[in-house]
Amino acid sequence: MPAVLGVRVAGAVRRAADTVGTLDLLVVTERPAQVAEELPRSPAVVRVLERRDDVVRVLAASGSPADLWLAAPGAAGGTLLAATGSPAHLAALRVRAGAGSGGLPAGRTEGEVYAALGLPLIPPELREGAEAIAAAAAGALPRLVDVADLRRDLHEHSDWSRDGRDGLERIAAAAAARGLAYVAVTDHAEDLAINGMSRDAVRARRAALAEVQARHPQVRLLDAAELNIGLDGGLDYDPEFLLAFDLCVASVHSHMDRPVAVQTDRILAAIASPAVTVIGHPTGRILGHRPGYAIELEAIAQAAAATGTALEVNGSPRRLDLSAEMVRIALGAGATLALSSDAHAVGELDYLHNAVATARRGWATPRDVLNTRAATLVGRRA
Repeated sequence: MPAVLGVRVAGAVRRAADTVGTLDLLVVTERPAQVAEELPRSPAVVRVLERRDDVVRVLAASGSPADLWLAAPGAAGGTLLAATGSPAHLAALRVRAGAGSGGLPAGRTEGEVYAALGLPLIPPELREGAEAIAAAAAGALPRLVDVADLRRDLHEHSDWSRDGRDGLERIAAAAAARGLAYVAVTDHAEDLAINGMSRDAVRARRAALAEVQARHPQVRLLDAAELNIGLDGGLDYDPEFLLAFDLCVASVHSHMDRPVAVQTDRILAAIASPAVTVIGHPTGRILGHRPGYAIELEAIAQAAAATGTALEVNGSPRRLDLSAEMVRIALGAGATLALSSDAHAVGELDYLHNAVATARRGWATPRDVLNTRAATLVGRRA
């Protein structure tokens, strides 16, 4: 629309919440009445549901409701802050401002609003309550991990396991285009009968990796696997065969209805294996489909810290596992994180952004993340 000067994503999406109901967008315009009038004619809008003050709620063509917050440039910062939330964070800011239930200071940018309250800019991912405000006031906000900090992706599937859709050549080119120094090709191992690699397939893929690697020296392709953690904690293949991989992610793919002690013990057994670098999607949850199985996360994180095993924050939008709350528990126990895409097609390499956002919600810094570390050799217990 010609009257729109800019649009920013806000609300729960900007805070990187696990799931989102209403979409929130900041719409910067000098002519809010004109924008509101034109909205019903947009192909992205089914109909206008409600108009209140400078917020227009519409039903988007995607089927989701969306709140469009209309603001002039001079008030865009305050409106973006309000549109981003959360309600608890905004309430705590109002208490600090002495505004009660009234408004917050105006500003062209969010930084101006926070500065008027004597605070540095608080990252959106930390705006779920008052804790970040207290940290900001004390000068104790951490420098959160960012996508630019990542050097590698440690969980990526190729068409060598049948749920992967792209070949090694495309994966290498896509990883290089994204500036990754390393990508671990973690096709499923043999105990996942529907699409796991036999030992002969592993050897054949190893030769194919070497050929592709020669054509793409700018990105290192790690000969890796996603192992299956058995009910007794056992892993695919034998120890000697496992140690030939550059890196192994170990994940639970079966028997997800077992008691917390059983699930915890099987993961602890996998952590004890010298072949395992990362525990993949540690609770097995699929958002909107199944909850994660119960585990004693603190015990698992302590064991992971003791052995140098990383716990994954899986960036698939179906997983986001570990969750942000679990990230904080894991970091409190001294564990290291691996932020991974779990990509099954090259476009899904961008799921790294979701892993980073979830880790940021859990207050993770670059030092907490395995993928940020420079290394001449990346592999077991890297």
